[in-house]
Amino acid sequence: MTSSIEFLRPLHIIGNIYDDGNIENKNISAIEILDDRLVLGADEGCRIAVLKKTNENGYRVERTISLNQDETIVEEEIDIEGIAWDDNKLYVVGSHSYKREAIDPEKSYEVNREAIETITLDPRRNQLFRLTLDATPQIEQTSLQSIIENEKILKLFSEIPSKENGIDIEGIAAHKGFLYIGFRGPVLRGNWVPVLKCKFAQPITKANLMFVNLGGRGIRDLTRVKDGFLILAGSVGDGSESYQVFFWNGEDCLPDKSHKVGQIEKLGNIPVYDNMKAEGIALVKETKSSYTVLIVFDGVENGAPVRLKIRKN
Repeated sequence: MTSSIEFLRPLHIIGNIYDDGNIENKNISAIEILDDRLVLGADEGCRIAVLKKTNENGYRVERTISLNQDETIVEEEIDIEGIAWDDNKLYVVGSHSYKREAIDPEKSYEVNREAIETITLDPRRNQLFRLTLDATPQIEQTSLQSIIENEKILKLFSEIPSKENGIDIEGIAAHKGFLYIGFRGPVLRGNWVPVLKCKFAQPITKANLMFVNLGGRGIRDLTRVKDGFLILAGSVGDGSESYQVFFWNGEDCLPDKSHKVGQIEKLGNIPVYDNMKAEGIALVKETKSSYTVLIVFDGVENGAPVRLKIRKN
């Protein structure tokens, strides 16, 4: 049987995306395509990188943009997890997550016991940005935290560490003024995963919580296509589940016997190697029979962007 996903040539990025040592070039976590430009984000630091296309197979860093609006802080970590583009505005979202430190076998029992008993929330992760890509970007900032804390389902998971099925935003897409916020966690009973639909506001007071079923996986990213979205799915924590791509029509998939509900279908598996973690997806081109997408990976230099051709079912 022919695979539904075909690897095309990987892209070549000239130089390191973040070359000052403050951000690890192996921690690329978000991607968006804007005509002849590529925008990448890392889960360290507070900057996005804008790359200019040099030829059919290469990009060069044009500039980086700091989202840090407090100039007294040299470099903060926003935990950038998703980037989207709509109506000449770029949206960047943080994870809005709690964390628990990993156990270190080289440290004492007392230190490791304290680590496993402690969870922390860095408020800088709880940010959603909207900005222009002008010479002097205009940056607006808001948060989804109040929505999370007041939504009946999400608030139950709001103080659970992200790798333990707690709140963990990892993807964002935008269409006609609406934002579609994808959660890596929680994954609820029956494998239901939340997607939050809202508009950017200061503050955000209205949102619609929808659900998709990804077979036990959470959302690692999503991107807009003609009739809906492509979802990049993977494990909630550090599990070994494969990475998969789904098509979703953008409607709530929670069953309703009285009328037709949202539609979702698996398009195929993404093979990964060694410690590569598929973190971001962006649409390059769509035809009647296929999508060409760009995938970036955490754990490899510059995100190792690779193009994939995915057949429509």
